[in-house]
Amino acid sequence: MPLADLIGYRDSIYALDGALVRQLVDTATTADHRYTPSNARRAARKLDTQAMYESWQKEYRALKKKSRNMSDVWYSQQIAKMDIAQGRDAETIRKHMKK
Repeated sequence: MPLADLIGYRDSIYALDGALVRQLVDTATTADHRYTPSNARRAARKLDTQAMYESWQKEYRALKKKSRNMSDVWYSQQIAKMDIAQGRDAETIRKHMKK
């Protein structure tokens, strides 16, 4: 807003429009204008996570065919050693590999 709209000149005196200043202060946002939460980024991360879980499930089924009668912990430990684990713990993999 231009400064000329806030200041008035009457009777050889400059005056500040207090009501307009209060309105500007009340409508001002305190949030950082550079950061806006993005639902698209959140949705993309969710899809990436789901794809990772699906890769674990696919590998679990492949390992189950190769090595039968092993425990779920063993399968999750084998997957944790692979690149598809993306640094996740074997217990986390075990929780999501059978769904």
